[in-house]
Amino acid sequence: MLTDNEIRLQTKLLGSHSATILGKIKIGLLGLSEVIQRSNLTQKEAHDLFNEMALELDGVRAIIFMKPNGDLEYDSFNYPVPNISLKERQYFIDARRHSSGRLVIAKSVIGKTSNIPFLPVALRINKDGEFFGVLTAVVTPTVLVSKNNPENCVYCISLLTDLDGNIIADHPKGLVISVMN
Repeated sequence: MLTDNEIRLQTKLLGSHSATILGKIKIGLLGLSEVIQRSNLTQKEAHDLFNEMALELDGVRAIIFMKPNGDLEYDSFNYPVPNISLKERQYFIDARRHSSGRLVIAKSVIGKTSNIPFLPVALRINKDGEFFGVLTAVVTPTVLVSKNNPENCVYCISLLTDLDGNIIADHPKGLVISVMN
């Protein structure tokens, strides 16, 4: 059984771990957004470039870019890019509403082409002052909450929530938490 101090330390380590991963993802997406704004990439060029970046970022399975209408334009995982629209996805809607350069981390969703859950980390991109699209990292949800989880703690859990307390990622996956009054 862990002491209160050990639990606090593990919590701080996990917070640092999550912040580091999200910071690297943000830097990667900002770099790609600069390329997208300045170049007219072909789908193959974007596929290769996005794939290289995804391989460098912990927990990122893929990187995608959606045009202003929500249609998938670039995809690091699939080439050629599937003809799908993601305009109804909440992360696309939220990123579109936010200012350029601000990460939007949404609840886990099921991929339309992979059928595998992912945590969308999205970034609005502007070009010439106008909305140009949404760049999104497809993140394995548990990567943010399972690092440094003590192996000797049978009852340990990790949760990442938004400011409203909604669970974004959890470890172990699918844990049901009941609150006793």
